[in-house]
Amino acid sequence: MGRGVLVRYREFLPITPATPVITLGEGDTPLVRSVALEKEFGCGELYFKLEGCNPSGSFKDRGMVVAIAKAVEDGSRCVICASTGIPALQPLLMEPDLVLMLSLSCQKGRLL
Repeated sequence: MGRGVLVRYREFLPITPATPVITLGEGDTPLVRSVALEKEFGCGELYFKLEGCNPSGSFKDRGMVVAIAKAVEDGSRCVICASTGIPALQPLLMEPDLVLMLSLSCQKGRLL
């Protein structure tokens, strides 16, 4: 597992000495060179960042780890994340004791 976003980008983030270092290895995703597209577009070296290699498979892990760390630092006992998918699971992966899981289903514009 890599250093994670909080350590790697500490100087650019709102991190204090009191901010807990939480990481699942987010942000340590590979760069992959695309020789085929370099040739097709006639450009120099072209690389793609494989964000699907983040712990939850989403680039949103990068921001969520900062949000969860700051919530823990501020003494929050619970976080709520409104989402239609993976972002709602990210806090659970990062800090399970802090997350209150609520599940609401919506069908044809009505909450069930």
